Parts: sequence; C-alpha cells; structure tokens
Amino acid sequence: MSKNKIIDLFFQYKICEINYENPFTLASGKKSPLYVDHRKIWSIPSLRKLVISEWKSCLEQHLSNFKTVTFAGIATAGITPAYALAVEFDSEFIYIRSSAKDHGTKKMTEGILNPNHSIILVDDMITTGGSLLKSSTYLPKENKIIFATSFTRSTDKSVDNLFSEYGFPLHSYMTTEDILNFTYTFEKK
Repeated sequence: MSKNKIIDLFFQYKICEINYENPFTLASGKKSPLYVDHRKIWSIPSLRKLVISEWKSCLEQHLSNFKTVTFAGIATAGITPAYALAVEFDSEFIYIRSSAKDHGTKKMTEGILNPNHSIILVDDMITTGGSLLKSSTYLPKENKIIFATSFTRSTDKSVDNLFSEYGFPLHSYMTTEDILNFTYTFEKK
C-alpha cells in the first residue's frame, strides 16, 4: 500500500511525468515516455520518510546484519539516499565521486571503508546498469558488493541477468511496471 502512496505523491509533486508525444532523453541516452526526477524526493519530508521506509523494508527482506554494511552513494543522485539509508540503519557511509580529485590524494571514493564490510552501492535508478557497474570498479574487490536502487526501469530480466553475471545482487523497491500499473488502476477509477 505504501508503494502506491509513494507513486501517487510522485505524480502530485511532478517527480513522475509521462509524455508519449515527446519522450524524455535519459542519462543513458535512451528515450522514455516516463521520467522520474528522484532529486525532488529529498525536498519533501513526508515523501522522503515514505521512500526510505519502503527502501528499508526492501533491503531487510534480503539482508540481515546492517552493522557490517557500508552504504556507498554514487555521485550525484545516489549520495543523498545512501546517506539517508546509512542513518536509518545506523551503518557506515562513503560516496563515489564522478571523477577523481585533481588535488590531494586524487581519490575516487570519499570516507572510510571498513575492509570487512559488505558495500551496498546506491543509485537513484537503473536503466542499463552502466553507472553502478562503473562505480563498482572503484571499490575493493575483497568487499562484497550489493546494488540498491529505488527504481528499476527494466520490465524484463536483462538488467537482473547482467548483474548476476558479475555476481552483484540488485534490489529495487519499485519498477516501471509498478508505476504503469498504478496509472492504469487510477484511470479505471
């Protein structure tokens, strides 16, 4: 039920938009009639709480010990939700830069990473998986990596299969199908 409440609020706050005549161009370069602007979520306290609660429930279905987890946010859209989840679970937090610093240590990651922790690599959504896979290359191989997004665009298993090939589990609390089912149900009322 809370997923439908979230989707309803997404449309109310224009976080979700549908435009079949002029599809949106996504970061991946693909065109889509559905656009979800996750960055707006964090400006709305009531929605932010619902999203984190739903995301937390999704992760708790698959994982158990969050004391040995570090949430890692991908710049820029994954940083805020990764931090919010780290606070919610009382876990550690780091983030991955979009490019290496050109000064100091020239690092790609910021924060302290415990070598004994699993890493939950967080991004706002997944279309092709390119951002998550690229960001995973900046993390130590000895840490177990789990991918978490709020939204999976794919309605088929191609993205899941891609991550399975690399040995990375993917957990998202919402899919394109959820949003389209909600709009269909809404239209029927």
